[in-house]
Amino acid sequence: MADQRFADFVEVPGVVRGRRPKRVRAANEGVFHSALHPRPLALSTVRERKTYVQSFGRGLQLLAGLNLYNGASANELAGLTGINRGVVYRLLETMRMLGYVERDAQTGGYWLQGTVAGLSGGFHCEEWIDAEARASIETLGRQLLWPLSLSVPYGASMVLRCCTDQLSPFTFRKMPIGLRMSMAGTASGRIFLAWLPPAQREQLVETIATAPVFDDDAIARDPEVFHDMLDAARKRGYEIQELPGITSIAVPLGRGSEAVGALCLRYYSGALRPTDALKRYLPTLQQTAIEITKAR
Repeated sequence: MADQRFADFVEVPGVVRGRRPKRVRAANEGVFHSALHPRPLALSTVRERKTYVQSFGRGLQLLAGLNLYNGASANELAGLTGINRGVVYRLLETMRMLGYVERDAQTGGYWLQGTVAGLSGGFHCEEWIDAEARASIETLGRQLLWPLSLSVPYGASMVLRCCTDQLSPFTFRKMPIGLRMSMAGTASGRIFLAWLPPAQREQLVETIATAPVFDDDAIARDPEVFHDMLDAARKRGYEIQELPGITSIAVPLGRGSEAVGALCLRYYSGALRPTDALKRYLPTLQQTAIEITKAR
């Protein structure tokens, strides 16, 4: 989300244990909406509709909501997800009885428990992200303070693999690990595309243009203009995206002409001019990207 329109997202201050958010509203679009309102694969047949268990899907939505706003109450989660408050309460209490969440008696908020982490025990991400990348960007995040994220390709989109949102005092919105983002419509996605071999890049751009997943993928519908944009990003060695309130700077993770992902820094647009931000942060970002890919 590093590179999405933050003005379109749900507006919620950071949640502190023992203190409930002042305001929680459902997001109508953007990557937070997709995280809290995942669409099931096309339920086009009677068989698919019969096999889809709505209550289970709603439970997963609540887990996603708590992942973003740990400590939210049943009312607040109902507002975030659009699920009936009574259903939310029963699902949360079921998860509490199973040990996945804990309810704060004073605030009424629900907190994720260690049992949730066990759900990912069978999932093994790339070792280079676990062993080197996470440590490198956390070290850099403590130094620069602005939030950093590392994303890798997932089909014709990008997926967030690690970030420093939890470490940064300037985190605008906490991004959930595993969040999918537009490849064409984000700085991270475009610098990744820019660093691909020409044939692979053309194939991906064609896929994005003909079968868009995100609204921002529309930028790829004019291949000539889009490839010129990618060529310019490759020549610069970085991509920058200025949106209302948020600016993102992304550099490629890769060796030679082979891209494996992107490293991105986000900052408040009003805090720095782009030229000053590039002068201050770009060399460090690029050096960290080199160190990460050398260890890969």
